Amino acid sequence: MRALLTRSWPAGAVVRGNRIVALATNADTIAETTGPTQAAIGVSDAMGATVAGQMCDVHLVGAVEVVAGGNIARGDWLISDAQGRAVPLPAPAVAAQTREVVGRALGAAAEGDLLFVLLGPTRVVVPVA
Repeated sequence: MRALLTRSWPAGAVVRGNRIVALATNADTIAETTGPTQAAIGVSDAMGATVAGQMCDVHLVGAVEVVAGGNIARGDWLISDAQGRAVPLPAPAVAAQTREVVGRALGAAAEGDLLFVLLGPTRVVVPVA
């Protein structure tokens, strides 16, 4: 599996490898996502960026590896947790919620595993279960 489209951006802070990233608020940089409502653009490559200002490759299209933030089943729609890791999209218990989906799991994983995901960043409104 592989990335079909990758672009480099300067990192606004340290970006760990294989993390979900978003455009940062400062001057055309990227940062790890901090939750499911932040608009993801893709997944950092395995090297990431060790310091702010360092260039970081971001996979935008394709099937790439991301770090799992919990138990994931094949076929789950994935969102970001507070550490830029992939977690399953849950059904809200009380009211509909808007979430930023990064893609779909191509296999199963446990927390800390690397998991292949088919990238497809999009915004969804999740109805009450």
